[in-house]
Amino acid sequence: MIGGRKVKSIWLLMAVLIVALSVTLFPITDKKRNVKKYSDYDLTVWESVGFVPEGNPVETASGIYAHYDENGLLIYDVYLPVEEADSIKLVCDKKIEVTIDNATYKNGDTFTVPFFEKISGRIKIPYVGTEAADFRFIAASGIPSVYLGTYDATKDFLTDAKGNTAHGFCTVMDSDNSRNFYGNCNIRVHGNTSFYAEKKSYQFSLESDEEILGMSAQSKWVLISEYVDSTFMKDAIMYRLSMNTGDKYTPEFRYVNVYLNGQYEGLYLLLQKIDIDGGNLDLNNLEVVNEVAGDRDMNQNNMGGYLVELGTVEATQETPENLFVETHNRRMEVKAPVNITKDQHKYLTDLVNEAEQALYLPDGEKTKSGKTWSDYYDPESWARQYVLQEISANYDTEYSSEYFYVKENERKLYGGPAWDFDRSINDYIVS
Repeated sequence: MIGGRKVKSIWLLMAVLIVALSVTLFPITDKKRNVKKYSDYDLTVWESVGFVPEGNPVETASGIYAHYDENGLLIYDVYLPVEEADSIKLVCDKKIEVTIDNATYKNGDTFTVPFFEKISGRIKIPYVGTEAADFRFIAASGIPSVYLGTYDATKDFLTDAKGNTAHGFCTVMDSDNSRNFYGNCNIRVHGNTSFYAEKKSYQFSLESDEEILGMSAQSKWVLISEYVDSTFMKDAIMYRLSMNTGDKYTPEFRYVNVYLNGQYEGLYLLLQKIDIDGGNLDLNNLEVVNEVAGDRDMNQNNMGGYLVELGTVEATQETPENLFVETHNRRMEVKAPVNITKDQHKYLTDLVNEAEQALYLPDGEKTKSGKTWSDYYDPESWARQYVLQEISANYDTEYSSEYFYVKENERKLYGGPAWDFDRSINDYIVS
């Protein structure tokens, strides 16, 4: 089989940094708020004003969006689609007054503020009232930005142990500063060896399938840091090649700036997650089948789909619910279904072992079951997988981050989807 994974990098386009704030709510109070979602009233107060950087080619007032920090305090983020600005113009109804650091402004007034620093402010709306708030102005670089925030956790919690997950929110701003998406999500650090990299990759799971930046709707998304790829292009090149050669499951991607809890994380690749449940694979979801059955020992539907990854860290852990098949000393992890049943585990183990045995026989020679290698493997998908790995000279080939899957009612292995090429294209070539 074939593979893909991560290596050498540095960040390219670093635009600017950050967001995160704290605020009190209407009427003015320092009382902490424990709610996890905003009320319509919270948003309408500050969303009645906007800010336009002078010289900004996109003459649209930036939005103000809110979230809650780990202490339950409301935070306002002011996103500006620029790297820097000499002055900012206030855009609002003529009767509204906005006070920033003790100076009061009205519609059309310009002012200067420090970026990424907490600023005290107050808004006064006739016949509505006054709300005080702390907020920050955040600069971005003219490409889309993904803002992740946690409600009750910190970045340290996420990075402390693999699998630590926090409930939070995701805001996606398009390159024209329009809000492309907002919603609640679960956030965790993504990756195996890359989990320990200085620049973390992240995964966020939405409450439902959603389109983001023109990509097909799904609920699970990955932000790849490209920490080991100094060119920041290898994954993108190989994904584009995979798409052009006909793999419909190749993940779609976009370059984005990423912010986590107000801290600018850098340039990332936003990708659809390779997964059956909420991901980019349109296969029978045995996770749902197993959940309905509720009994691991039941002899239930085992005919696909399955998603298997070669050689992950988890593949060395013998947990019967979670994994694995071993043929020719090669370990594999079952990625889907997560709660694989004993019957399904046996079915998949037998299939992979038979397929591997057939592969090592002389061409055309049959196994005890009377089948040849071509009865077990889909030639087109594996040929594509092989060509991609050879062209990219992927260091992780046949070692890690390489997938194959099994369709429903088809006792055959399909190669792909393409994944993880940051350790490729003349990196780590061994002569």
